[in-house]
Amino acid sequence: MCISLRKTKYGFTGVTNKVEEMRHLVPDVLFEKPDMETFYGLKLAYEAGRKGGSLPTVFNAANERAVAMFLGRQIAYLEIPEIISACMENHKNIADPTVEEILKTERETYEFIKNRW
Repeated sequence: MCISLRKTKYGFTGVTNKVEEMRHLVPDVLFEKPDMETFYGLKLAYEAGRKGGSLPTVFNAANERAVAMFLGRQIAYLEIPEIISACMENHKNIADPTVEEILKTERETYEFIKNRW
């Protein structure tokens, strides 16, 4: 829901629901269950989120580096989820990581990619 507030000298007032105002401009949207085999990267993202710990850090770091490699024409587009998957499989998950462990995990993920690709 998108809500806007107007500031007055007495505080905020005039709450307006922009979604309701614009509903007639947008047709109904239907969301279907995503095909996790076709969108393998999405499947990996859900897995990282479900398992938690340091695995979302690995997913994010691997995705950042793989996308940069794709944009630099070093890998093919479909290699992005392959790299992410390999990094996630290589990582020993830390259930409740500290900031230092998160930063170390990120560095180790970058190093794994550098040495393998």
